[in-house]
Amino acid sequence: MLVMRGRFVVGGSVLGVMLGACGGGDEARPDSGTSGPVVTLPMSTLDGTLDAGDTAERLDLGGGLDLPLQPMRCDKIDLVFVVDNSASMYDEQQSLLASFPSFIAEIEAVLAGDDYRVLVIDTDIGDGWPCYEAMYNSFDCGLWCGANCPAGCNCECNSQPCAPFSDVPCDARLGAGRVTSGSGVPCGLPAGRRYLLSGDPDPSGSFQCMASVGIEGEPNERPMQALSAALGELAQPGGCNEGFLRDDALLVVTVVTDEDDSLASLGDPPQWKDVLVQLQGGHEGSVVVLALIGDSDLPGAVCAPFDPVDNSGANPAVRLRQWAESFPYGSWASVCEPDYVPLFHDAIETIDTACEEFIPAG
Repeated sequence: MLVMRGRFVVGGSVLGVMLGACGGGDEARPDSGTSGPVVTLPMSTLDGTLDAGDTAERLDLGGGLDLPLQPMRCDKIDLVFVVDNSASMYDEQQSLLASFPSFIAEIEAVLAGDDYRVLVIDTDIGDGWPCYEAMYNSFDCGLWCGANCPAGCNCECNSQPCAPFSDVPCDARLGAGRVTSGSGVPCGLPAGRRYLLSGDPDPSGSFQCMASVGIEGEPNERPMQALSAALGELAQPGGCNEGFLRDDALLVVTVVTDEDDSLASLGDPPQWKDVLVQLQGGHEGSVVVLALIGDSDLPGAVCAPFDPVDNSGANPAVRLRQWAESFPYGSWASVCEPDYVPLFHDAIETIDTACEEFIPAG
């Protein structure tokens, strides 16, 4: 798979439209070349109530964005958003929040059964446990103690005892679904559930709250470790994210970060991929990945090199790029794009294709 700045090339075919570089002005997008009737639906009314069986052939979302209205073959999607909550992520989080309503409306418009779930996680371990927050060779002490201290052992990490790690609350667990905003505002989820459902009273409003993860997270971001924990141990019975992951749902993962995952997370790109594939019954085509990451090392980059003085730009995401490209339905784009709406629109095409070949894990 080849991925080029501003467009996705998956499996050899170009998906979507060319996008202008940051600050480069508005670039005309080529016409889709389709003919026939078009249904126009204002962005403000995209509330998921559109019935694909009662519409014309294509849905025009404005700005040249349209998509086929044939229902997807899969009728359930589990959406995971991994959002970097470090100090340099304010602008990127705002772009994500602005793009979500149209993205979820497109999901609802083409998803047979209108059944989706959304889990939002950040990239640090949370607050409230001094020993759990301490660092040991760039890994948090909770992981170090778990790997190096047998049960009943009187171990210490950074002069803190390992004993409390057996009872860490969900809000202080790496990979636990967000239930409040970064400023502590509750997101309206029922007690005991750390993800939103398509049938919730205000899914978009809850997402806006959950994805407002703030910018006070630790600088050693661990998006892949958070993802593995969120869908692995924390999704098991009794875990913080219990009930989120379903055997009969397509898994769609979006990572938004301006750093690479090069030092903090355990494992490497092939291992990160294997975790998701095994969770999906060994079917790599049952996972769709979109990584919005730094491209400052590439020709024609949208991102400038990261500047620690004003937190502008982004670091090259070499390992995350390798991870995304390893999936048949994996793609990446620059996290510095000023508008994420076209990027998520392109992802709908990939999700639709993945649905056609979806194999339930069960």
